[in-house]
Amino acid sequence: MIQNSIFPSRDTSLDAVCGLFIIWMIIGHAFQWSGTTDDSFYVYGNDVLFMFMPWFFYKSGMYYKQQANTKAAIIKWSKKLLIPYIVYTIIGELALWTMLYQQGTLNWRNIVLDPIIGIAFEGSAGGNLALWFLLTLFLVKSIVALADKYKIKKVYLWTVSVILGGGGTILIQHVAHTPYWLVNTPLGIKFYLTGYYLKDKQYDRRFLITSIIIFGLIIAFLPSQIGFRDDRTICGYWITGVIASIAGIVIFNNLFKLIVFQLPVLTSIGRTSMDYYCAHWILFYIVCILFGFNNSNTIPNYDELWTLLFASIIILPCYSYWYGVSHKLGGKRRVKTI
Repeated sequence: MIQNSIFPSRDTSLDAVCGLFIIWMIIGHAFQWSGTTDDSFYVYGNDVLFMFMPWFFYKSGMYYKQQANTKAAIIKWSKKLLIPYIVYTIIGELALWTMLYQQGTLNWRNIVLDPIIGIAFEGSAGGNLALWFLLTLFLVKSIVALADKYKIKKVYLWTVSVILGGGGTILIQHVAHTPYWLVNTPLGIKFYLTGYYLKDKQYDRRFLITSIIIFGLIIAFLPSQIGFRDDRTICGYWITGVIASIAGIVIFNNLFKLIVFQLPVLTSIGRTSMDYYCAHWILFYIVCILFGFNNSNTIPNYDELWTLLFASIIILPCYSYWYGVSHKLGGKRRVKTI
């Protein structure tokens, strides 16, 4: 991990925040799979943790530094992000096809066309929809590095990303089949560069107090949230959703500086977040196959919800541990965090 003035060694507070947001992401996906998103726990949880996806781009930007060799950096990021993207996409598709075969609905379109269309327009195939983030993060990091190479000032890139991101939320709602990566990449660049700019400033007490005031005012008087994957404005306004997300990120990053919040379970999951992120969608398919759930998110199914959550609690840590041990024994370098 890159070191700087704020982070002389690995920052366990960020590991803890990462662990919290990975847990919430998995919980949220379980609610979505089981059609229980009207549940008050999910609704109120999103009201507090709605900035979890922007946080991952913001945190990545905190560790950005100008690359001496842009080509080598892009190759390195492709190995870290695109190889897991490809591998876990293939495994996810096999799991999806198995479930569809079990249900008697598997056809050639599911095998040939759907993965291509999904990746082209949504950034990920149906077998592992969550992986869109890896592709978008790769594009974000590569674009910023190329901008540095050609001496494009970051403030210009940040400004353009805000304009394109704001335009993207309008485009996605009025133009059918707009590729998600086309609108979420500028949004990702905006949060990435914001993390870069605020990596030190965010821990200033005055900045924290200002963030708390802004966050409180927006939540109380103009609740605003953004669906990051398609840059869609869920409620309120896009710009206030962006501002509230930044303020919330600053609050959580400061809050978890307190040692009481750096729980071992959170820091452990945060350190191996890539394992949880890439595998949980596949685990959900396996659960549906074994227990006969039809993965219909239109009818609430709390049996499916609790089964998905219980399986995640038991299986994902075991998978992460096994994956780490197997790579260590094989002498391979392990990609841990996202």
